[in-house]
Amino acid sequence: MPVRVGILDSGLPASHGWVICEAKNFVGDADAVIDRLGHGSGVLETIGSSDAEVEFCIARIFDDRLSTDTSACAAAIEWLVDLSPRLVNLSFGLRRNDDRLREACELAVAQGIGLVAASPAQGDPVFPAAYSGVVRATGDARCDRNETAFLGSEQADFGGWVGDSRVGPAGASIGCASVSGRLVRLAAGCPDAPFENLVDTLKGSAEYRGVERKGRPL
Repeated sequence: MPVRVGILDSGLPASHGWVICEAKNFVGDADAVIDRLGHGSGVLETIGSSDAEVEFCIARIFDDRLSTDTSACAAAIEWLVDLSPRLVNLSFGLRRNDDRLREACELAVAQGIGLVAASPAQGDPVFPAAYSGVVRATGDARCDRNETAFLGSEQADFGGWVGDSRVGPAGASIGCASVSGRLVRLAAGCPDAPFENLVDTLKGSAEYRGVERKGRPL
């Protein structure tokens, strides 16, 4: 049985081979779901390459630039909650806290839906990564594809493959998608396990532990 995954991002590539069970736009032209930026396509590709059978629910929250607002994000999460994904990937971070966004995340977590959100490797906290129950993920230069670092830091819980900037998006957003991909693979093998158990398994199986500083994990 495929693992259902929600993605909030810039939409779908015009041509793809993934199974899309739902797609909805929350910004710009009402019916547009095609990715104009390439960001969502990179996230989709990263999660889809997890060697698990996956079906996607796509919420388009970016239009012609990587900027959105909390109301669009909250509405997208509320919509996804009704579709009951196993997890939702949130490869972005907003500076402004917002009650509706927080409540949407709390609703998802309460229903057992995993939320994995991008967090910068340094600097101030961002949302939704800073909300309780959300897995905070970033990029980690030590990680190859399908590798994960358990960081357990003030900034992030996990790090993942950062992507290749020569061919697509890279950094914390792809690191976040990489971590989601690992969790998707675990979910495929343990379809009835609570999401918290999958997170614990990922902690124990991570290839790297601790934050990397000058080539040495701390």
